[in-house]
Amino acid sequence: MSYLRHWCYLRNRPEPLRQSSLLLMLAGAVGNGEAILETLRAHEVESRGEWREAVRQLRTLLETGHSLSSALSLIDGFMPPATIAAIAVAEGGGGLADVLVDEAQRLTVRLQGFGGVDEQLTSLVVWSGAVLAVFFGVGTYTGIHLSPKAKVIFQGFGLEFPPLSRAAFRIWDNISILLPLLVLPVTGVIVWVTILIWKNCARQQWLGYFPLFCHWPRYWTPTILRLVGIGISTGSTIPGILNAAILMLPAGRTVTRVLAVRDEVQSGGRLHEALESSGLIRRSERHFLDTASERGHADWGFRQLALSLEQARSRRMLWISGLIRPSLTVGFGLLVLYYCLVVFQMLIALLEKLA
Repeated sequence: MSYLRHWCYLRNRPEPLRQSSLLLMLAGAVGNGEAILETLRAHEVESRGEWREAVRQLRTLLETGHSLSSALSLIDGFMPPATIAAIAVAEGGGGLADVLVDEAQRLTVRLQGFGGVDEQLTSLVVWSGAVLAVFFGVGTYTGIHLSPKAKVIFQGFGLEFPPLSRAAFRIWDNISILLPLLVLPVTGVIVWVTILIWKNCARQQWLGYFPLFCHWPRYWTPTILRLVGIGISTGSTIPGILNAAILMLPAGRTVTRVLAVRDEVQSGGRLHEALESSGLIRRSERHFLDTASERGHADWGFRQLALSLEQARSRRMLWISGLIRPSLTVGFGLLVLYYCLVVFQMLIALLEKLA
């Protein structure tokens, strides 16, 4: 979320603004090894904390003969894996400066708005948890401190509880039996979910993707297509591009499918058909890539398809979050309405008795 990004910035930790700035500085020095090292030395002097140490490690690795992509991959959490893979693909061909500028622009766009859907969904989870915790606390306080007194008052006046109040007290009686047994598990779940959300949001800032979604192969399709587009435009080989993607991806089903695509391409198969058979793209998307390749715009086709998939995913997630937010508001409103009806029915019953 935005406050987490600001926290990373204030703590001098890797985040999109620093990452994009460093990529732009490196893009201006590409082609001259000494200029890259001087750029990193100057940036190291101006930096502080964890980011300064990471820049120092990068400069040291480059001085010892590592390539830029290799050096970046050896520093944990320094650059998004997709950016490192794009740099590795460009190093295998040409046009590294253009790729660095393009990746810096992508990080800047993500800083301004890309990933906002993830932030909205995360905010919804945090907001829902906070409201539920407050409501549960109010309900528990009411059940423990006010419920016995209300029962004594109604018994003193010889009154029966209204239907809604009677149902609420029946629910509370059932919950109160299990409440001592639920305190530790519920507290543990709340703490675990809070830590999980915090870690996922923090890793999203450093890695450029939401870790909870990374085990879904189609989640990585736009990134893989963009890497292939970069590789075609820079003259890299398809197996080399796929190897860079494999090193970037987290272990799981996606890596298995990309390995299958690479093996099929190396055995003489067509890339588009291999991507379709692996489930990374659909038939309509393969037809689009075929048409772009036939017109001599294969690199544009891969990049455009990656962009359209990202935009479609963003629209879909916005639609889902747009449904979730009013649904949660209505649900919490109904809970509050029920609580108010229970309390006011008891007050009205007492006032009628006194009148």
